[in-house]
Amino acid sequence: CQRDQFGRPIAGQVNVGPKHLEENVRLLRQVLLHEITHVLGFDTDSFPSYRDEEGAIRSNLVKETKTADGGTRRLISAPRTELYARQHFGIFDETVSFPGIELEDDGGRGTQHSHWERRIMGSEIMTGTVSQNAAYSRISLALLEDSGWYKVYNSSGTEGPLHGKFEWGKNQGLGFLTEECSSRGRGYKCD
Repeated sequence: CQRDQFGRPIAGQVNVGPKHLEENVRLLRQVLLHEITHVLGFDTDSFPSYRDEEGAIRSNLVKETKTADGGTRRLISAPRTELYARQHFGIFDETVSFPGIELEDDGGRGTQHSHWERRIMGSEIMTGTVSQNAAYSRISLALLEDSGWYKVYNSSGTEGPLHGKFEWGKNQGLGFLTEECSSRGRGYKCD
């Protein structure tokens, strides 16, 4: 990815091997959307260059917290991302502190901290494992808008063909973001 003097992505490249063009077209489409979203700035190298509404570097975009076992978790917290995450997960009480959306802590350099944590975001297109049923959430699109580089236009104001129907964790509350998988109700299996 090439960046301008402000860290904004201005050119990127995604390579597709010819044999993949003949395989599962839906999965290929999902993988391409996923990779193009990285080019647009959904990656750990771009986060430090995100801008606020005044054009200044967005401070405290990525927060680090310690886990009970001494590990570290990184969470994204930005205004639009929080707004859509609160709506999606059903965290409507504004007096409740929003922790942020956790980034993936497993995998190598290409996966770690450049994807949503699968335990939190499940089938969302920007987790580290893309499936043909992956869907863009308004949360990922909001993060791109929180970069200060883009305005997301969605004429219907709802999830649609580009970002599908993202249901993972819908209206499950704050605990879905903060508690272990073992405490979740039926239908939420974490590996």
